[in-house]
Amino acid sequence: MRGFNSRPRLHFSQSNLGANSCSTGAGVGPSEQRLNPHGRLSKGAEHRPPGFRLGNGPACGSLGVVLNGLRQRKSGGWPCLLAAALPLLLPLCLVSCQGLRKKPAAFEHPRWHIDKGRCAAAKPGQVRLDISLASQTAQLLDEDSCVLVEMDVSPGLPGHETPIGEFQVKEKLPLKRSNLYGQYVRPETGEVVVSRTWEHEGPKPEGTEYLGIAMPFWLRLTDDGVGVHVGGFERGHCTSHGCIRCPEKPQQQCWELCRPGVRVSVHREAHPVPSRLEDPVGAQ
Repeated sequence: MRGFNSRPRLHFSQSNLGANSCSTGAGVGPSEQRLNPHGRLSKGAEHRPPGFRLGNGPACGSLGVVLNGLRQRKSGGWPCLLAAALPLLLPLCLVSCQGLRKKPAAFEHPRWHIDKGRCAAAKPGQVRLDISLASQTAQLLDEDSCVLVEMDVSPGLPGHETPIGEFQVKEKLPLKRSNLYGQYVRPETGEVVVSRTWEHEGPKPEGTEYLGIAMPFWLRLTDDGVGVHVGGFERGHCTSHGCIRCPEKPQQQCWELCRPGVRVSVHREAHPVPSRLEDPVGAQ
């Protein structure tokens, strides 16, 4: 009888290592395990998948093809390397490209609020306009400092800042065209030849005439051309050459209630009257 700790000795030969092993004398078949002379599993063998091998011999699997291709670079193994590497690298490239793409920011449309009931009860000319450059908003207030109209506005660009101070409406026109900023167009067809006359050098192109930029519902503040009028802009952006650009509907309401002589305050502080821009849209 063998002792309690005795184990049968196993004999190994090249033939019983598995005919389908990936490396001579070291690989094992799917149902085989490599044993050492003491009948135990070789260190780490129980954790290695079939066909896996560390060392300098050939390797199997997708990763093995990549490794073999690297080893065969000098013998023209690049096709093998690329064939195996592309399926592995392509998903990584796609993920990287998607991560670099930036979604375009949504256009921030101007907000506005009109208190229709108060506007109907207000006396034309008995109002004042308060413009805050800090919040880029304007409020039309009645005699009791109640908000009739409030809206986002766009003041002047850097280098063309809107002047601050106390003003009075000097001129009121339903439509004014700028005599400083405009286009050269062909009168017969309306074709725009020069879109920015203030950047044009040289004489006016032959066969064209000047057409100033339209400024609907114009309220003049200064003699040198600063006023409050309708103009396109994105909320929170300075876009003008000194004027105050406004959304059309609320500016029309302000224009209807304003008269020459109405006070206009332009400042860098917050409005003294609480904002109503967050009121429900249905109140407009």
